[in-house]
Amino acid sequence: MTGSDAHLMCEGDTVILECRSNPHVVDIKFAQLLRGEVANIAKGKVKHELLVGKPFGTRFEMRGRDGIAPVTELDGGITEEILGELGELGEGGEGGAGGQGRGGDRDNRQLVDRSKLTHGRECSQKLGADEIKELKGQGKDTKELMKALIENSDTFKQKTEFSQAKWLRKKAAKHAPQFTATRPSALSLCRAYFRKEPFKIQHMREDTLARLLTLSNVQPGSRALVVDSMNGLVLGALVERMGGVGRLMHGFNGLQPVTEALKWLNMDKERLKPIFHFPLSELAFVPHHPSMMGQGIAPADAAGEAEGSDAMQEDATDSCSAPRHASAAASSEGTAEAASAEQSSQAASTEAAAAVGGRKAGATLEGRQRRIDGAKRAAQSFAQLTPHAPTVEETQVELQRGFDSLVVAGSLDVKLLVPPLLRLVKPSSPIVVYSPSPYPLVELQEQLIRDEVAMNLHISETWMREHQVRSRHPYARAHTH
Repeated sequence: MTGSDAHLMCEGDTVILECRSNPHVVDIKFAQLLRGEVANIAKGKVKHELLVGKPFGTRFEMRGRDGIAPVTELDGGITEEILGELGELGEGGEGGAGGQGRGGDRDNRQLVDRSKLTHGRECSQKLGADEIKELKGQGKDTKELMKALIENSDTFKQKTEFSQAKWLRKKAAKHAPQFTATRPSALSLCRAYFRKEPFKIQHMREDTLARLLTLSNVQPGSRALVVDSMNGLVLGALVERMGGVGRLMHGFNGLQPVTEALKWLNMDKERLKPIFHFPLSELAFVPHHPSMMGQGIAPADAAGEAEGSDAMQEDATDSCSAPRHASAAASSEGTAEAASAEQSSQAASTEAAAAVGGRKAGATLEGRQRRIDGAKRAAQSFAQLTPHAPTVEETQVELQRGFDSLVVAGSLDVKLLVPPLLRLVKPSSPIVVYSPSPYPLVELQEQLIRDEVAMNLHISETWMREHQVRSRHPYARAHTH
């Protein structure tokens, strides 16, 4: 794909279709452009073939039931076309051509809402719903339908130019709605989820996501550790920020990771290469020696380490038991006596595991591998294969090499989850935790201060407010925290 083609929508790409009927109501659809498929948007069915080859960000206007036409900010669509024709013909008002025809000295003080006065018995518009439906059935396009509505309106020619344009825009939004085909990115995807399904991303706004990415300091070449229970939005934003260079370890709970947001970002295998999924239960098998963190071990050593601890910890296969086990070890790293006791207990566990037998330990190792393979099944579900399916030994090696950043986002028990993850983070590395409610963050802050494992801790809450500053910029936003 060339540089010029990268800005065009191609078959197989994913797009976000947004139809804004008014500033507060937005209809959003996610679509993957496939030949023969249609998207239900803007009160019509749009064929995907009509979008292929058009630039991302193009605004389209519905013309009829299935037809679309690209429009720009300058032409304004069918509303400006009709207003231009009325101005040329001098049919904008009763005064004929000239300035009087385009508004002149007319005002709306003499206009009467006949329908409101007669409680619906009379109306200024002669065409009813049945007549409009009949015109559409005859094959009339949107422009002819709008002209018919103007001709059968008793008050249109008496309105001012501003009122006429407002009336036409209202009718166009009903009979010729517009929609935009947006390129999926971390920003546009966050906005779309927040408007369509905010519960999937724990009501995270785009300003909060931007602040999370800034504080995480993730960049190309970084080694980041992330736990994302927000449909994969934070994971996708971090991958987009890394640009295919570095390592991004993604911990998940359950049988396979939930990464729905990744499939909408149009990323190839090279961009997805840094992702390395692993179940959170693998934290229970990471050795608790502080000297080994950040150095890595050989795969053979990792295999022996795993087999030695599988038999004694085969019940520790969920994400709840792993944090408790690791948290107890992390809180005992302060003194030499605690470290020696820990080493002796681990040696005893290894001897006991050898006595149990290799068959039972091997079965547990296979179970751990099945959980890691769940990440591959999740990737295959949206036709984006992971470049490499990791093994248990490779997962342990990656976890023990240490990380430059830790990002935890979602509705999680951060008080139990974050302490064992801190053992994997290098000194002086940023830690960012997002939660939809402040109470878990307060508990975590108190625990980290009490255990003296982190410093410079802050809890902040961002807010956003809309301000209408100018007529051409009605949706300016102010952010702060």
